[in-house]
Amino acid sequence: KGQGQGPRRCAFVGWPYLREAVVVAVEDGAHTYTRAQGRRRKTLAEAEGFRKRAAWLANHFRSKKGVLLGPVKVIFRVLPFLKTVRGADGAAAKRYSRTPEDHPAQTVLLKNPAPDPRLRLPPAGGSSSPPPMREAFPPGSAAVYLGAGKFYGARAEVEGPGTAARAGEADEASGEGEGEGGG
Repeated sequence: KGQGQGPRRCAFVGWPYLREAVVVAVEDGAHTYTRAQGRRRKTLAEAEGFRKRAAWLANHFRSKKGVLLGPVKVIFRVLPFLKTVRGADGAAAKRYSRTPEDHPAQTVLLKNPAPDPRLRLPPAGGSSSPPPMREAFPPGSAAVYLGAGKFYGARAEVEGPGTAARAGEADEASGEGEGEGGG
């Protein structure tokens, strides 16, 4: 399956609880529109399948969510947003599901009316350059040690870039790492 050229189109699906998704196809009763293939006429079997899916979506929203959509004439096929991951270089990238979902056009927005500031990244599939270390991890901020060894999960404090120390050195220096019942 080809992806077409240029950036992928994002939409916000699942109204009233919006989540980001990449639009793979847009369908009506007679045609399917994709970036890779453009407009393609549906066969009679595909048109009947569309009518069944449209009826199921309208019924689902009415019975499970209490929303009257009216007739579903257009369905968006999308890959929903899963998570944001950080690469080894610190750059953030968005990950989307590989399983497409159908959403009636009545529940799809092309612009998010209330964007989440934590997810400000380039559009679908893009990645951002990593922020400077002092910005991402300011000195004095709280942290959790996730390295190997007995100090896994211990509370820590960011000292600054280039001042990495092995877990336990700070405890030993402060006297907390000494044996029990000393003294």
